[in-house]
Amino acid sequence: MVPPDGDFRFVPALLLSSALVIACKTPTPKPESPIQVAAAADLSVAFEEMGRLFQARTGQQVTFSFGASGVLAKQLSQGAPFDLFAAANAAFVDNAVQAGACDGSTKALYARGHIVVWTKHGGPVVRTLAELRNPDIKHIAIANPDHAPYGKAAREALTRAGLWPALEAKIVQAENVRQALQFAQTGNADVAIVALSLVAKDETGIRLAVDPALHAGRVPSRQEQRRRAKVRSAGGVERGASPAQALRFWRLSREDRPVVAAPRASHRARCRR
Repeated sequence: MVPPDGDFRFVPALLLSSALVIACKTPTPKPESPIQVAAAADLSVAFEEMGRLFQARTGQQVTFSFGASGVLAKQLSQGAPFDLFAAANAAFVDNAVQAGACDGSTKALYARGHIVVWTKHGGPVVRTLAELRNPDIKHIAIANPDHAPYGKAAREALTRAGLWPALEAKIVQAENVRQALQFAQTGNADVAIVALSLVAKDETGIRLAVDPALHAGRVPSRQEQRRRAKVRSAGGVERGASPAQALRFWRLSREDRPVVAAPRASHRARCRR
């Protein structure tokens, strides 16, 4: 996501305010094999644009699987063929490393982001979090807090603001943060609390920034943002595209900083297949 001050700097790694990237190993790949990237749903806008840039520069295709970080981590531990893992919480990358799916030496924080309250034009006007209690707001979409870091951040922010008891009955849980936004965009929810990175360039709605202090416990420190990690496959055999290509794609996110609307601090790592 784009921080309030407009800083587009991408910091190595991801926690809730951060995302984690890790590289994966797979069997000897064919030259035309696309790089398989598993990424937290909040990264969809930035990563899809990065994928187009990477293919234009290298001729190498990149295939993305976006979803809740916890779900992707579970898929990795079960042998999903990913080359790079970008999560919205460091814990999920740690789980993938412990499961032998990712190379811990490649683990790194890569971004710091924020959450916002989003409503489409013509919908309810939300100027403060307290206004979410208004009776005309009947449904508030958030990602499932059990496996989606941005959902945890939303719940934590509402709890710290003293609003969760009054709003819990209005909460509609989505599978991931991208789906939460879709609920609000399609009218299935009046409001969505989502990653700023998903709506930084959106012109179809209005957003209210959520004070980072309300979910500060999930924002990584500067020191934490310097960690890095890879993902490996059982047996140590590279799978899918070349790990070198996977890391080359990763570096693009740091070279073309304006492309990336940084999410909450994030982690990345190379994966094993």
